[in-house]
Amino acid sequence: MRNADGLVETSKGISCKDEEKLLGDFAELLRFNSNKDIHAILKEFLQKAKKFAEVDSLCIYHARADNLGFTKLASIEKEKLFPKSVNLEEVAFTGNITLWNCGEPVNTRLQSYAQDLGLKYLFTSRLTQGEGLLGLISAGGFQADDLLVVSKRLEVISGLISSLLQKYIYEMFLKNQNEILSGKNEILALVFQQTKDAVIIVDRNLRVIEINQTAEQILGYSFKEIERRPVTDVLIGADGLIEALEVALEGIETHELGIVSLHQRNGQAFSAHIRALPIISEKENLRGILILISDESENEQNRIKVQHLEQRAALGSLASIFSHEVKNPINNIYLAVQLMQSWTTEEDRNYELVNRIYNDCCRLKDLTESILSFSRPVEPTLKSINIVSQLSGILDRWRPRFERLNIESNPLFPETPLMIEGDVRMIDQIFTNLINNAVDAMEKTGGTLSIKITRNEDDPEKPLVEVAVSDTGPGMSEEWLEKIFQPFKTTKNKGTGLGLAITKHMVTALHGTIQAESFNIGCVFTVRFPLQTENIH
Repeated sequence: MRNADGLVETSKGISCKDEEKLLGDFAELLRFNSNKDIHAILKEFLQKAKKFAEVDSLCIYHARADNLGFTKLASIEKEKLFPKSVNLEEVAFTGNITLWNCGEPVNTRLQSYAQDLGLKYLFTSRLTQGEGLLGLISAGGFQADDLLVVSKRLEVISGLISSLLQKYIYEMFLKNQNEILSGKNEILALVFQQTKDAVIIVDRNLRVIEINQTAEQILGYSFKEIERRPVTDVLIGADGLIEALEVALEGIETHELGIVSLHQRNGQAFSAHIRALPIISEKENLRGILILISDESENEQNRIKVQHLEQRAALGSLASIFSHEVKNPINNIYLAVQLMQSWTTEEDRNYELVNRIYNDCCRLKDLTESILSFSRPVEPTLKSINIVSQLSGILDRWRPRFERLNIESNPLFPETPLMIEGDVRMIDQIFTNLINNAVDAMEKTGGTLSIKITRNEDDPEKPLVEVAVSDTGPGMSEEWLEKIFQPFKTTKNKGTGLGLAITKHMVTALHGTIQAESFNIGCVFTVRFPLQTENIH
C-alpha cells in the first residue's frame, strides 16, 4: 500500500522505485536558490530523508561561528524535542558516523535524548566540507531491524545535506558580496553624479564613454550628444590638453594642467582647472582616462575683484596724497580770487572770468575734501542711537529748503523708539547725503520726499532697523544703478561722484547695508542696521 507521500511501504521497507523517486526529490531540493528559506528547504529535505532512511527522528545541527558547539537548524522529532544546542563531545568519535544502541552507557546529550525518548538506536554523523566541519546530523528509531542499511542511507543523506549547506553558504556569500558591491556601486554612482567637479571618462582612443551631471551643466552637452565622440570635440580651447592626454595614455598622472580657457556648447568661454588621471586595472592594463574639470570662473572673478580692490586702494592712497598736497595751493588761489572779486564790478570786463575761476576753485576745494574724506580710515565712535529721533532732527533742519523748492516731506515713523548702535556724526552724514541727492533730483519740479522707518524681522534672530528714503524725481537707468556706489560716478553736472561712495563706506563701517532701486517715478535708497535689542550701554 501507499503512504501519504505516495511511497509504497512493505515489510522490507521502501521499494527501489520509490527510493529512486526520493533521490530525485533530493536532487531537486539541491537546485534551490538563496532567495528561498533554508529552514523550509531543510524541513522538506528531512521529511524525504526520514522515509529514505526509515528512521523516526532526525535533526540537523550547524557549527557555531566560535567552533565551540552546534546549534539546531531543522528537525523531525516526537513529543520530546532535540536539544537546541550540543557540545563538541557529540563528534568525539573516529570515522564519519557513530552508533549508540539502547542499553549502552550514555555519554552525550543526544544519547541522553534518545534514551529518554525510548529510541532503540541513534546514529550521529558529521557534515563536512573538505576538512572543515559544517555540522552534524542525528537519526534514531524505535525499531532496530537493519541498522547497516540505515547507516548506509544516512551516509548518503549526510553527503546530500553537506552539499546543500555548502551550496547555501556559497550562495549566501555571493548574495552578500553582490549586496556589498551593489552598495559600493550605488555610493560611487552618487559620488560620480554629485561631485562639484565635472568628470569625463574616455577610452584608450580618447572617445567619451561617460560624463556626470556636473559636466553636462558646465559644458552644456547631454551625454547622448557626445557619447563615443572624441574628447577634443568637447573640450574646445584647452591649451595643452592633447599633450596631457598623451601622457595619461602612458600611465602617468597629469597633476597640473593649470588654469585654461574652455568653451561651452554655446561658445561662451570660462576658466577651468583640468587634471587627467589614467585608469589602470589590477593587472596594470590601461582601461581609459579620467578627466576632472573644476569651474574656476568664480575664483577667477574673485581674483580679478581682489586685484581691482588692490588697485583701487593704491589709487586711493595716491589720490589722498595728491589731494593733501594740492589743498593748500587751492586755498591760496581761492582766497586770492575772493580778493579779486572784491576789486571788480559787473561792468568790469574781467568780472565773468574772475567768477568762473572762483566757481572752479570752489569745485576743486569740495573735490579735495571729498577725496580726503573717502580715503580716510573710518573709525566710528559707537553709542546707542534712537534712529527715529535722530532722523526727526535731520528733517527739521531741511524744512526751510523743502519749502523753498516746493518739496513736501512725508515722514513715516513709528511711535516707539528703535535703537541702533552707531556713530551720531556718521548717521547724520549718511542721511544728509541721501536727502541731498533726493532734493537735487526734485530741485526743478518739486515733489515728495518720504522717509519710512520700520522694524524688519525676516530673521527673528537678527532683527533689523530699515530706513527707506524715496523721492519722486526722474529715477535712474539700470546701468547707473549698477555703479551708483562706485567712486567718481555721478549724474550731476557739478557732482564729485563721491557722495554715495562715502555713504556706503560709512554704512558698512556701522555693520549695515544699503541698496538702491529705481522705478518709473523716483528712486528708493534702503539702509538697514542691526536692531539693538540688548540693554543700552
